[in-house]
Amino acid sequence: MILLISFDCKTWVKGFVLTKEANRPYPYIAIGKTCATDLGNPYNTKIYTDNEGRFEFMGIAGQCNDITLCCSGKSFDIEKATMINRSLDSIYLTPEQNKKLLENNTEINFSSNNTKDRFVITLTGESIIEGIVLFKIYSSDGDELWNEKFNATDLIGYGIDFDSSIDQKEKFIKKRILDFFKKDNFTTPAIGGEEKYDSDYSDRDIWNDIISDSTSIGFYYLIGEERGCRIAYSKKYKKIVTYYCCC
Repeated sequence: MILLISFDCKTWVKGFVLTKEANRPYPYIAIGKTCATDLGNPYNTKIYTDNEGRFEFMGIAGQCNDITLCCSGKSFDIEKATMINRSLDSIYLTPEQNKKLLENNTEINFSSNNTKDRFVITLTGESIIEGIVLFKIYSSDGDELWNEKFNATDLIGYGIDFDSSIDQKEKFIKKRILDFFKKDNFTTPAIGGEEKYDSDYSDRDIWNDIISDSTSIGFYYLIGEERGCRIAYSKKYKKIVTYYCCC
């Protein structure tokens, strides 16, 4: 008989998260043992850096020599950092290289009636017409609940001629971004009682889940000329879902 025994090791690391080039602190950076985005995963417990980029992480690992952490935040892609167990050191992260041209944000009760989520739309790139748009939603704890990326030109829609100048198109894109979070785009409940399910543009289970929650808040946004989508937080699935998208 062979007896296999596994000894897990207690891990502890402490330090600062800093920008790689400017050596400045990174506040509100999520640090965890895995890079998974499933926040319901018990093995994906995260801590967050404070205003000065300071952190202290404790956990359990299969070995005692070092620990690999996943760092995630609003201004850079997910990065891994390896630290020696029971050490005091700094983690250096590289911000996204794309230049931020325009940003609009708002805070509203969305995933919870007690705390506000932060809605952010950011335009990055060398020029507006060639830029990339990021639409993200963060919980009050800083967890990323929604992440969508599309070309800035996808915001060009009805209201501007096809042969308009680049300057006119860029002004149109800027206005769409500044109007992205208009109050009229939020509705409570997310689905009104008179609205009917349409199998061409909705998923039956998601639709039934959202319409059954009278406290749900819906958000509508338009991409291009006609692709209008509606999202809400599902308490059943514990994430933001698209309950209608056309066309």
